[in-house]
Amino acid sequence: MRVQGGVQVGRERFELVQEPGRVVRHRRVEAVGDRVEEPLRSLAASVVGFALFALQQRRTASAGRDPVVAPALPRKPAFTVGLGGIALFFGGLRGGSAHPSG
Repeated sequence: MRVQGGVQVGRERFELVQEPGRVVRHRRVEAVGDRVEEPLRSLAASVVGFALFALQQRRTASAGRDPVVAPALPRKPAFTVGLGGIALFFGGLRGGSAHPSG
């Protein structure tokens, strides 16, 4: 097998591979760091987004307008326990493999 070159398409990298007796074909190559860094970036962005949303909702409530989510809601035990149960339920439905084969 001989690698002739490569091309980057979006976030994926493809190599042009030539094998004896075969036509040139494309082989997808995964960068090892992408599998770790992308979810961490997404998680960090979601934490920042949630903090900005909570701040905006508190300002809306203090201005006398109706917020989308009442700022006092997370202080209620039934809400936090229910939210945790929902997170566990849907977290268990993930399935699949931690390393997608493409």
